[in-house]
Amino acid sequence: LDTGWLLLEGVIDQELCASWRDAAWERVGLCPEGPWSESMVRVPPANSKPIPEAAPRAWRAICDLIGGEERAAAQPNFGDGFALNLGSPDDVFEEPSPTQNGWHKDGWGFRHYLDSPEQGLLLLVVYSDLAPKSGGTFIAQDSIAAVAKFLVEHPEGIHPDGVQGSGYHIPNLIGQCSDFCELTCKAGSVAICHPFMMHRRANNP
Repeated sequence: LDTGWLLLEGVIDQELCASWRDAAWERVGLCPEGPWSESMVRVPPANSKPIPEAAPRAWRAICDLIGGEERAAAQPNFGDGFALNLGSPDDVFEEPSPTQNGWHKDGWGFRHYLDSPEQGLLLLVVYSDLAPKSGGTFIAQDSIAAVAKFLVEHPEGIHPDGVQGSGYHIPNLIGQCSDFCELTCKAGSVAICHPFMMHRRANNP
């Protein structure tokens, strides 16, 4: 209630995390030990599993937060489409701040209204350990009110480009924020956030 998000640790089986990680490295033809030519690699999904099976405790928390399982539009899945924030030797860790690029509200596939039904929660699903300063996710904990106010002021809706990292609206919104944190946790964790939570990937030195 205070920060707009919560962290559930150890809710995904470690064997599932490991098998999906191994398969992802194989699909993109990279070695976990490096070296890599790119600092950010998107891995397209190949497998999925219903959340109630993959992480029953996380599913119970999700249902609590949305007001019951019957309010879910469809049964969602966890999948193995990953964003690999590999970093580079030249990366320097920067504490989260509103001057950084890349802050965004998720939601590529729909027009954004205050009551958009397409996204009830934002889930950050972690399949490998996130140590401090190792490329996790920065969270702007006080961004929900700024995003909500902005959407109230635009009842015509906002194109998804307007809420992503390159969106022209984002600098004005993140500039209203000052309460930032870095997501750190073990593999198999799920962070459940308010859908208006702005976030960005951290540098990974």
